[in-house]
Amino acid sequence: MEWLFLCLALLLLSLVLPICTSQDNLEPGKSITGSLTLISSLGTFALGFFSPQNSTKYFLGIWYNKIPKTPIVWVSNRESPLDSLGVFTLSGDGNLVVLDIMDRTRKVIWSSNISVPASAMKATTGVLMDNGNLELRLGEDTLWQSFDHPFDTFLPGMKLSLNTRTGQQRGLTSWAALDDPQPGKFTLGIDPKVPGQTFIWKENAPYWRSDLYIGKRTNTAFDVDGENAPSSNGTAYFLPYNFDADEVYLTYGVSDSSTY
Repeated sequence: MEWLFLCLALLLLSLVLPICTSQDNLEPGKSITGSLTLISSLGTFALGFFSPQNSTKYFLGIWYNKIPKTPIVWVSNRESPLDSLGVFTLSGDGNLVVLDIMDRTRKVIWSSNISVPASAMKATTGVLMDNGNLELRLGEDTLWQSFDHPFDTFLPGMKLSLNTRTGQQRGLTSWAALDDPQPGKFTLGIDPKVPGQTFIWKENAPYWRSDLYIGKRTNTAFDVDGENAPSSNGTAYFLPYNFDADEVYLTYGVSDSSTY
């Protein structure tokens, strides 16, 4: 009975919102729902709804399109899982949104949540880039991007950063469990007290830290704090830190011939 209601809801919704075909952009009046997806221009990444194995919840995510059993690299509504398939579309205020269509009010459960000028609210578009970045655009201008809101995966071109003036961090957060992409116990980012050092925190307590970056590419030994920390050491290769006026960040790239 529940699935019958869901099918009827999707049918009614399709009469109201035109469905988007498999392309890299989401235009005003179009939507993504069910098994439909956005595909980046070269086919590297896909965006759509998924339900983790052994889960009854639904999320809007981005994954590698050409790699079998690929992990999810970004999730929009990780803190607000859906009980059924939702709709990804552009709202009347120009933002990217995920709607709960089982709610009679078509509740917004996730939004890019930026202020769009009234004159531009009907002119924004969503674009899935071939580096895995989801962008909200107005013409050639990027108003919002998923790279500014990392998930648990550090993609080429993404920044892990610390604003040294405001203290705002941009880091990674683990899944709560293998079948639950809600925020987990572990986060990775740049230490606000010692810019130039990367930390993993477990429930806000230091769990691992890199060597202090001193201005060149180095191999760094794992240095894990805490009585329950692993006893064995390993090595990890870290890219050089970049120091701007108000920002410290890590980023990396790949050659055109590389596989993301």
